[in-house]
Amino acid sequence: MNLKKIITDNGYLVNLNKNTIGFDIKHAYLGTILPHKQRGNHYHKEHIELFVCIKGQIHVELKGRFYVTSKTLHESDMILAKKNVLHTLKNKSDDVVYFIGFSNKIHNSKHKDTYV
Repeated sequence: MNLKKIITDNGYLVNLNKNTIGFDIKHAYLGTILPHKQRGNHYHKEHIELFVCIKGQIHVELKGRFYVTSKTLHESDMILAKKNVLHTLKNKSDDVVYFIGFSNKIHNSKHKDTYV
């Protein structure tokens, strides 16, 4: 996902909102993936998720009904996991990787929306 960067002498900013990513952000979270581990390997019927790599490299696999794709996220790269798309985030390195996730729904452990 390539979003417009607002570049200044101090660095850059990227706006994350409905106009730029296609959905309203209702939930944000910071996560880690330990060395040689993975997260996800599931899909959601209601949630859309945007993953942004903060530190390290994350190998992402997306499996939709008619496609399979994989991409390596480097620091500040992002990828969108739409509804009903199986998504797996893998850390193939010897270091912990960090990411931020954004979703269109607030996480509610009493309302199951995670499927394998």
